[in-house]
Amino acid sequence: FELGINFIIDNSKMAEILTGGGVSSLLKETSEAIQLQVLELTSNETGTKRYRCKLWDGELQQDALFSPDFTREVDEAGLQNLGVVSVQEFNLVKLQDKTSVNVLKGSVVEAAMETKILSVSSPATQEKVQKRMSYPSPPSEAKPSSMRTSANTRRIQPIGALNPYAPNWTIKARVTNKGDVRSFSGRDGTSGKVSSVDLMDEDGSEIRATMWHDLVDKYMDVFQVGKMYYISKGRLKVANKQYSAGDYDMTISEQTEVEQVGDDEMAASPMKLSYNFVPFDALAANIGSKSPFDVIGVVQQTGDVATVKRKADGTDLYRREITLIDSTSKSVRLTVWNQLAQEVLKDLPEQVARGTVVLAIKGVKASDYDGVSLSTMGRSMVCLDPVNEPAADRLRQWYDCEGGKAAPSVSAGAGLASERSPGGQGGSGQVTSLKDMQPAELAPASAPAEFFSARATVTRFSNKGSMWYPGCPEVGCQKKVVQEGGGWYCEAHQQAFPNCNYRYIAQAQMMDSTGSAWVALFNEGMETIMGGKTADEMVALREEDEAKFNRVLKQATFQPFCLRLKSKTDEYGGETRRRLTASTVQPMNWSSESKRLLKAIESMS
Repeated sequence: FELGINFIIDNSKMAEILTGGGVSSLLKETSEAIQLQVLELTSNETGTKRYRCKLWDGELQQDALFSPDFTREVDEAGLQNLGVVSVQEFNLVKLQDKTSVNVLKGSVVEAAMETKILSVSSPATQEKVQKRMSYPSPPSEAKPSSMRTSANTRRIQPIGALNPYAPNWTIKARVTNKGDVRSFSGRDGTSGKVSSVDLMDEDGSEIRATMWHDLVDKYMDVFQVGKMYYISKGRLKVANKQYSAGDYDMTISEQTEVEQVGDDEMAASPMKLSYNFVPFDALAANIGSKSPFDVIGVVQQTGDVATVKRKADGTDLYRREITLIDSTSKSVRLTVWNQLAQEVLKDLPEQVARGTVVLAIKGVKASDYDGVSLSTMGRSMVCLDPVNEPAADRLRQWYDCEGGKAAPSVSAGAGLASERSPGGQGGSGQVTSLKDMQPAELAPASAPAEFFSARATVTRFSNKGSMWYPGCPEVGCQKKVVQEGGGWYCEAHQQAFPNCNYRYIAQAQMMDSTGSAWVALFNEGMETIMGGKTADEMVALREEDEAKFNRVLKQATFQPFCLRLKSKTDEYGGETRRRLTASTVQPMNWSSESKRLLKAIESMS
């Protein structure tokens, strides 16, 4: 009986948060604010981000869609599934026999709750009360827990065990990277700033913690790379794998508690990095992947630190080029940026001169430049000569004692069409005809993409849609921007820029001796086809002189190119089709091409 009464008291306290009969009030289009719990919270995968959910008043639920502005607001507040929102402005959208609530304005009352709230009078609540009053409680049993107890009796939760539905946690983690402070302007003219830190615990599990507005000033000097902290009462949400290594991201709020770990305790808590190394002969499969990965290799060559200008604001970026080799006898070029290039690896040339250096990098991305190349990211971590890492020991043994140092190495990008040779010619691997790329029997959509080298000529461009889109001017960002209030707003940066960078995105019909195919072309490839003219130049030309614009387009046709094409089966609208995309486009080098053809003729005889 006591358990049943306690359940009623606890649930009635939670139910007081919700507006009784709130769903019915929504459908009556009331003008008063209504507090409802959020269930089944999801977001769209393409276009402007918007949340869909079911709004719950303790007894009834209603389908709802958040406006883009309200979506951004609840993201900043760290809203999670089972959280509570106050709906202040909305309208009803009726589609056939269904009604949906379009939430225009509101606020977050509770970012997360531990459970679905039930009205005390609801049948489900009454059933639970009856069960608790009718049956005795089972004896408590000790359950295994993932919690740890620290030296000062805190109960520590591993980062890998965090989830949004258990908010009472404390983690003990080291700051591995601290991002720059970024300022932005909202659509409504308000300004703000944001920054983040990457955290790792003793098990090697990671999470990114983001700070907004005044909390940036409060915590940016508190968090120091290499120091360790106790952190609790942060808000968790599912991570974007493109930018985060863990399963969840953390938002630091006014309620978040941060305390630095003492030096003695920190020294007794070594950080263990967890790697997932990709061998160099398998790097091509990771080209263009949004998920970072890890590599390890022996340093063959290292260059000096150089600078490049950031296109958006003219600031200097620092980089260092390093050549690595692994036990597959494949070599690859790695570009390390900024702090890693200037400070962490500042003594690398002297170390390489003294002997064998093994370099492990956690969190890199691959591009198709020079066939395949690697680059560090903002959260990348490097480790010279890792200790207690079996992969490093095996690699050093191979290089020093098993002939690896003397073994001939081949570039990991050898044979790929984007590999550059003195004449600018693509790699001379097997050339495939357009006909052979389009078999009568299509592979299933789940099959991996295939890559081919081709020689083909552009015959015409598609007139469906635009050949370009307005892109973010920030270096490394290719997101589309929208024009607002005399500027260009980027959703990814949550910032308005005075101008945009137009980027090509076009469809061209290409032809070789066996047939033709439509090929998707992106910015770098189209610039090559257009003779170096950028999308910005073509936009301006079209506005100034339409006839001259058409002549430039015509001049770009019936010119042969060397291409690296990606072939993938897609399903769209219930229809299966083969899609060809140009990953690289190079001008024809007639000398190299003649040699390739002569070699092919000789092989026939």
